[in-house]
Amino acid sequence: MNLSRRRQAADEARCTRQYQVELAQGASHLASMLHAASMRAAVEETAQHFQQRYGREDLRVFLTLLARQVERRGQAEALTVLHDFIGRLDSNQFEMPFIGSSCTDAADSAAPDGSSHGATNNVLRRRRP
Repeated sequence: MNLSRRRQAADEARCTRQYQVELAQGASHLASMLHAASMRAAVEETAQHFQQRYGREDLRVFLTLLARQVERRGQAEALTVLHDFIGRLDSNQFEMPFIGSSCTDAADSAAPDGSSHGATNNVLRRRRP
């Protein structure tokens, strides 16, 4: 096992212990969603809450561990949504909002039909050139 894999394994073990409550809550929150749009909003909300509370340093590891929990629960659609979110985060196409912004800001900007489509765009923002 090379050094980077050992470091990744150590980070995952530490985060599994440190964030076990947040992982359980996130997996449960995703499990309660029935549609892809609500799953995307749930993933974004979970990531935003995590970042607001703990910062961005462990966000990638947290989301990877969350994906494993979702996979263990057999939630293929939620896993796909989560992997898409992680991919966008990794590719730097999006950035999470500033710490201190409120999740209620996203809820306030829901689409006119009451869906969370409007909230999705408020939670993730494209990087400005």
